[in-house]
Amino acid sequence: MMKPFFDSNLPPGGDHTLSGPVAIVLGIGIFVSVAIAQVIQSVEIRREAADFQLAAEQTINTIEDRVDNQIELLRSIVSLFNSSDDVERGEFQSFVADSLQRHPTIQLVGWIPRVPAGSRAVNAGDKMHRYGGVKMHQ
Repeated sequence: MMKPFFDSNLPPGGDHTLSGPVAIVLGIGIFVSVAIAQVIQSVEIRREAADFQLAAEQTINTIEDRVDNQIELLRSIVSLFNSSDDVERGEFQSFVADSLQRHPTIQLVGWIPRVPAGSRAVNAGDKMHRYGGVKMHQ
């Protein structure tokens, strides 16, 4: 029967301890390996944190830009109403049509005329005749 290779290299008598220099080299090798693994792990954690921070900042900037654009649209609508005594429905629709196409996150901008309390009944009848299905809300 053939003995395994490693058995033939063992000293006789069952004492299988490592000699001093071999143990020191093995210990240093293990220590260096663990230290390198920790350095690599630390570098990876910092890189992942930096990547996350960059992605978060890009997302925040995108959201801020969209909100700023939407606010600018609303300010331009205010300017439209401030520059005219009477803004009609067609004028308003023409004014906002392009903006609504450029800003798909804005789903609706509505034109609702302001009606003084004293002329609501007359105005409601006129609007129902012109546009159909108009309801007055207070």
